Amino acid sequence: MEERQKKQLGDHLPLLVFIILYFIFQSFDWMEATKFIGAAFFGIITFFGMAAKFREEHKEEIDTPKLNFYIGLLTLLFIAIFLHGFLHWNRMLSYNLRFAFFFVLILFYFIALFGAMRKLSLYKQMLTTRKK
Repeated sequence: MEERQKKQLGDHLPLLVFIILYFIFQSFDWMEATKFIGAAFFGIITFFGMAAKFREEHKEEIDTPKLNFYIGLLTLLFIAIFLHGFLHWNRMLSYNLRFAFFFVLILFYFIALFGAMRKLSLYKQMLTTRKK
């Protein structure tokens, strides 16, 4: 693999972790919300690790306020996804309403995750252009 492809693969690692774990969780006989909660948790943890590593390496070179916003947003979305899991596990609402909320949360989760990955990639790109 050339260097640019490795960099792009590294930038999309949280999404890849989510997809791989979601398909691994498909082999278990769990409810759909449980599979998504597990995959989302590990995807978010992967992003948090990448952001923490980036901040630790470059804390004096660049300020990352937007990254803090996305970390907070992803945390709130995960809490909402986890709480939504109780609706599925206890079957508190009708099937259609539960899955409508579920798909809206999935949509918001992916929008926030892609935004966070894009912002982290932008900060990395800004550092490489400064160093050149």
